Amino acid sequence: MNDLNKMDFAVEQKKMLDFKLFIYLCIIVLKLKNLFIEKSSNLIKLIEYYCYISDYRNVLITYEKLLNHTEFNKIKEYNILDLICISYYNLNDYNKAIEIAQKILSDKNDFNNFQTYSIYSLLCYSIHKTGDSQKANAMLKNIMSNSNLSRKIKFLVYILIAYINIDNKKLIEASENINIAMDYIAEEYIPFLFSILSLLYIEKNNHYIAKKFFKIKRNLNKKISHKKILKIANETKKIAYALNEKYLYKLAIRLYKKLLKKRSRLSVDFEEILYSLSMLYYKIEKYCISKRYIRFLLKHSKKLDKMQLNNLLACNYYKLGLYEQAIELFEMLLKDQRICLGRIYYNLAYCYFDFGQYMQAEQAIKKAINENDLEEKDIKNLKELQISIDKI
Repeated sequence: MNDLNKMDFAVEQKKMLDFKLFIYLCIIVLKLKNLFIEKSSNLIKLIEYYCYISDYRNVLITYEKLLNHTEFNKIKEYNILDLICISYYNLNDYNKAIEIAQKILSDKNDFNNFQTYSIYSLLCYSIHKTGDSQKANAMLKNIMSNSNLSRKIKFLVYILIAYINIDNKKLIEASENINIAMDYIAEEYIPFLFSILSLLYIEKNNHYIAKKFFKIKRNLNKKISHKKILKIANETKKIAYALNEKYLYKLAIRLYKKLLKKRSRLSVDFEEILYSLSMLYYKIEKYCISKRYIRFLLKHSKKLDKMQLNNLLACNYYKLGLYEQAIELFEMLLKDQRICLGRIYYNLAYCYFDFGQYMQAEQAIKKAINENDLEEKDIKNLKELQISIDKI
């Protein structure tokens, strides 16, 4: 056989092998296809796979095949109904999602079970999407009456109510919901919270802050260093001071406390974290906790300014109604030439007034105004305080 014939023979052999391989592959594909068609358990697995890759249309197509299958046991349906409900919801067929959710929940009432609550929340949000937000809110508030409800579920309920209020442009109510939710937040949900805050500030037309929150959320979803978490905590604190929102102060506290758990591995200033916490607790009116941090720092800190610490401690004493201790500290601070005297006299005026020492309060008001280092709103407050003294 010459070289040309050998080559032709080789080509023919390869074609034959390729054809046989093609036939074998067709047989395998047909067998796999028949396997999925013939076994309902495999159709269920296929539904789970389609849901995993977010192919919700194929979830429902496969589900229809499953319902018509001779081998299918209806009891098995409850194992996948939650996936069917999610699929209808994601395809914006809210009425069908409601129908399926109600079917799932007909014999379930343990809302501490995360799967049960997830379907209940999907039911409520679907009802909201059909235009009945009032009913959705009422249903969510109804499960809050359960005294055994876990902190995690309470957090998720308030956040869902906030979502509904954001959708309805009720931004004040949404802020209040988030503020309450912060009392129940688990560490794992902190990135999720930054996501809803981003949505809230988009609706508030504050796109600069919304973008910042979205960036923080994206960073928190990654494995980041403690130094990076400290940077995020400091940034959140800065935004909280700028916007003066209670839930942002609480969020900054959670981030700092997350760092405290790892303080043995921190390469950052432990004292600065404690001072930030004392300031934030003061902002959310947790004066006893703020006072405890300050007293610890006054005893142990070697870096922080004692004047600043004593000033914050005196403010805490005043808020707690401990006027004598507050007056003693403020009067001591008057001897420090670095401090804003107008602000100290301002604080003393209120301490004396609430302590019933009206003459000293009047003198403090005059000295505070004469210092010329107060803002207009502070001077206005002092003049109103003087009117109150004149009426006594």
